[in-house]
Amino acid sequence: MVVACGKRSAPARGSGTARALLLAASLLASCSTREEARATEGAREPLRHAAELVASGELDQGIRLLQELARAPDLTVAERVELHSQLGHAQARARRPDLALLELEVALEGAPDDAWLHYAAGVARTELGELEAARASFDRALELDPRHLKALQWRSEVRHDLRDLPGARADLDRALACIEAANKAVLRGWGGERRALLRWTLERRAEVLEQLGEGELARTDRERSLKLATEDGE
Repeated sequence: MVVACGKRSAPARGSGTARALLLAASLLASCSTREEARATEGAREPLRHAAELVASGELDQGIRLLQELARAPDLTVAERVELHSQLGHAQARARRPDLALLELEVALEGAPDDAWLHYAAGVARTELGELEAARASFDRALELDPRHLKALQWRSEVRHDLRDLPGARADLDRALACIEAANKAVLRGWGGERRALLRWTLERRAEVLEQLGEGELARTDRERSLKLATEDGE
């Protein structure tokens, strides 16, 4: 197990807006994928109501209801995992990564092979500045799901901040391949539209390529991103 470094701010990289956009997209994607799983499993009505509260932005009310449900003595392992994963998502939306991580760690006790939980824990650890531990979380998520787009994007950020530029580039290469190969249902699950996902990833890869001394390749990525923006009418 990789030991987390001390809590600190991650080194600045490019525009803070880009990192914020990635976080917002990740929260949307996590909400979408967990909602679909819950609908499939036929979740209990109180859990559904709590999730709706969180989705509508009534975070404190939703969190209180989820905490109340999590105290029930007769929960199955699957129910406990779902409740604590939803609490983790809600605390992340409330921008409380420390509390989100606590909930996700409880959920992982019952579902150690859940790629989404490892990914979400990685996001929380990144927000806390625990970069080595975050990378380990994303590593595990990608061992379980090699085409986990958001884990690839977030791990590229962490690798960059840890000065692993070749690793960051490799993750962005893989992310682009995933986006280009994904069908609409997969893209919807990640809370994004193909061209928007491509543009974000191309812009981030261009930054890494420039720092690696690959200026020509960086220009090619930026030109491709600009062309996508033009097609979007921006």
